[in-house]
Amino acid sequence: LMELGRDGYLERLDNTHIRVATLEEFDGSDVLGIRVMLEPAAVGGAARHVRPADMITLRQQERRVCESVRDRDFAGFRRAEDALFASVLSLHPNAELARLVTDLRLRTPYDGLREGVECGLIAERLQPHLRLLDLVEAGDAAAVATLVAATLTALRFVGAPVMDAPHLHGVPLGPDGQPDGEFLDAALD
Repeated sequence: LMELGRDGYLERLDNTHIRVATLEEFDGSDVLGIRVMLEPAAVGGAARHVRPADMITLRQQERRVCESVRDRDFAGFRRAEDALFASVLSLHPNAELARLVTDLRLRTPYDGLREGVECGLIAERLQPHLRLLDLVEAGDAAAVATLVAATLTALRFVGAPVMDAPHLHGVPLGPDGQPDGEFLDAALD
């Protein structure tokens, strides 16, 4: 109970009652919906435990993510971003929660990002690595959690499908058959 309370999943009603904090509800068997419930608090909690020595490794991983986006390498982007978040989560004192969130990240479909990365039209909101470490260095765990939550919302918008409807995915295409980057940027602001 102490670990769950510390991690923000329980709230005290009075001296004798506690309840599970409701972050968000969702319908269906949806990996992304579960991530929305767990990941913001988990990454925010892990951010509190990042030491200055950890920042050296995290900044190197951040550069790898940026390089893969610049090179339009979707597979490299996916590996580098997952490694960055796994490293941050590994600093969380609740190793089981960190393992669960890392596993959920690996299982989430990122179909809608493939075209955006490969065409160089990925919106900043879908690149949390651009702001994550600055917020960690500033010691603002609440802003880290907000950033992660906003990213997950944007990821749903560009096509991480609900598992019950895997046919609903992909970014909107323009008349030329290429991903509509202007639409993505405007819709995510």
